[in-house]
Amino acid sequence: MSFQQLYKFLCIIAELSLLLPIALCFYKYRAFNNILKALLVFLILNLISDLISLTLVSDPIATNILFNIFTFFECSIIFFIYIQEYKTKSVKALIIILFTFFALYALKKFILDGKYISDDSDISVFEAIIVIFLSGVYFVKIIIDDNILQLGKYSFYWINLSFFLFFSASLLIVENIEFLNRCDTTIACYLYSLYQITNITCNILFSVGIWKTRKI
Repeated sequence: MSFQQLYKFLCIIAELSLLLPIALCFYKYRAFNNILKALLVFLILNLISDLISLTLVSDPIATNILFNIFTFFECSIIFFIYIQEYKTKSVKALIIILFTFFALYALKKFILDGKYISDDSDISVFEAIIVIFLSGVYFVKIIIDDNILQLGKYSFYWINLSFFLFFSASLLIVENIEFLNRCDTTIACYLYSLYQITNITCNILFSVGIWKTRKI
């Protein structure tokens, strides 16, 4: 099997793996808190976006518009999830401030600068940095919390870990996109295959977090 074939195979597996956490969300409907509801919307949005992008692969402008809209709503949902998880007012205020900066920057780029039809990686980088920061803050929180003895029992630990891995990998891809476009096809397929493996891993981690969510 060539790396090109491996990449195509992993793309299919990554798409199918999204169905696992989505199905578990419905299975755990008795535990449907605000975080789980938002996560379900996030996962379905990912699935729909990926499927539509496959049909628009020959239309870069339509693909860019879809991706930019998806990025804004994706980040909005993630901010909502973290606001639901944190209990302290100071952290909630920080998240609201970060979201305000993100929303204003995105609106400036998309509307005032007219970048809604272009492949503008600045928004994706900004989003990834913010989510990595929020997930990092959560890791610090659970490490210094003496009441948390077994991390594996906490559902949001797995969800947060998935966000951290996903956006870390996305940041690496976006920041090295020029190299990936110029390098040998085999090397690009190999690196993109690693990215798809990360996506599959993240969907498994989401599934573990959903499964460990307790009934309301």
